[in-house]
Amino acid sequence: MALINCPECEREISDKSINCIYCGFPLQQIQKQERVEPFPVLPENLHIGSQIVNWGGDACLNVKYYSDKKYANFANGNYEIGLHTHGLCISQQYITKLNIHKSQIIDIFEYKDVVTVDGNVVGNALVGGLLFGAVGAIVGGISGSGKKEVSGNIICIKFWDINTKSQVILSFLANGLPTKFINRCKTELLNPNKTVESNITEKEEKEKLEKQGKGCLIALGIAVALFVLFIIFLES
Repeated sequence: MALINCPECEREISDKSINCIYCGFPLQQIQKQERVEPFPVLPENLHIGSQIVNWGGDACLNVKYYSDKKYANFANGNYEIGLHTHGLCISQQYITKLNIHKSQIIDIFEYKDVVTVDGNVVGNALVGGLLFGAVGAIVGGISGSGKKEVSGNIICIKFWDINTKSQVILSFLANGLPTKFINRCKTELLNPNKTVESNITEKEEKEKLEKQGKGCLIALGIAVALFVLFIIFLES
């Protein structure tokens, strides 16, 4: 057993630990990144499609983001993560801040941590933090000080950043339990069967629709013929 420094609190811990015993950082997530992976070949079209209607309450999640070192054009405050047919949209007050295509997404996971609340959400751990590269280091984290400690649910989106060509973990404090939302995202975006189905070419889809159309016309023709025969039968 060897000792390593936690990427979040920088205290010494065992390299066999699943979570940091001091700050709770999920070490198993970065242990999966120890082997440097090449930037994948992404599709030319990174459009995330249309938004999935939130009928079941599992297609949209309200979250909070607070960090000293901000990612891209993110500002501290409330955000919404919306599930789309081909990815995720992170928005603030109906303004899109980041679209993540499903081909960029590596994993979506959650963990619990203690955060400190004093008007704004502040504290320790990973909220607002970023993890770059293999193993790497947290950029950001939580700022400020407070008085009331509460247990928080952290949702983390691990994805390939198209600008830095590296893996990033973007994290938020969820308003409520994010489990239902995460499970829906994995079903819609990370399910291999869904991917295979979505890879049907435009030509194949067109042929499928043409066959369905021909089948409907044949069925309609048969129905009309039967109706005509029925009318002739009544008149005779």
